[in-house]
Amino acid sequence: ALHSLAKRGNIVLASGSYVVYGIQRVAYKADIETTNLFMTGLVFFILIVLITMICVAAFKGIVEMLAKNGTIKGDRFLEFRNGWVTILKGILYRLALLGFAPICILSLWEFTQRDSPAEVVLAIFFLIGIIATLSWGAFKVIRIARRSVAMHRNPAYILFSDPQALNKWGFLYMQFRASAYYFIAPVLAYLLVKSIVVAFAQGA
Repeated sequence: ALHSLAKRGNIVLASGSYVVYGIQRVAYKADIETTNLFMTGLVFFILIVLITMICVAAFKGIVEMLAKNGTIKGDRFLEFRNGWVTILKGILYRLALLGFAPICILSLWEFTQRDSPAEVVLAIFFLIGIIATLSWGAFKVIRIARRSVAMHRNPAYILFSDPQALNKWGFLYMQFRASAYYFIAPVLAYLLVKSIVVAFAQGA
């Protein structure tokens, strides 16, 4: 029932029913108790990350076993087998970018709800963690591009010819022109500001 799903901070009508909007309406439409929304989103994100890591590691193990048994040629998936850790890091960074806005919104929104001290601590940890992770990635891209400009007078040379840079950081700049490699920084800043507005302006 709507009454059981919306206990906190909502508009109460004369009939005793509640009006929910914004993030709380999302929780209601998904049949999630509003006090559980942050943890539900966080758990789903963590599960996706863990499942991805397990799948990549399992694929690496299977390929190595098949190559050792001679089922597949020894040079099959050689690039993946040699650089699978770098590829895994790149995949995890991609997941961090995909989850950046949702995690920021839910974490910042949790500060206004304060369901429990433990959840607030988790919100702080994941908010700082995901911002620091992607900020470090943006910094590395800018640093690599500047080194490429200094050595080859072209930011695209290392960014697009170095397999390690491409596999690990490529997702941050592939959607931009080579000369606009730095644009990931304002994009992340924009997503963070938008998350702040969404999380703290629910009353509006």
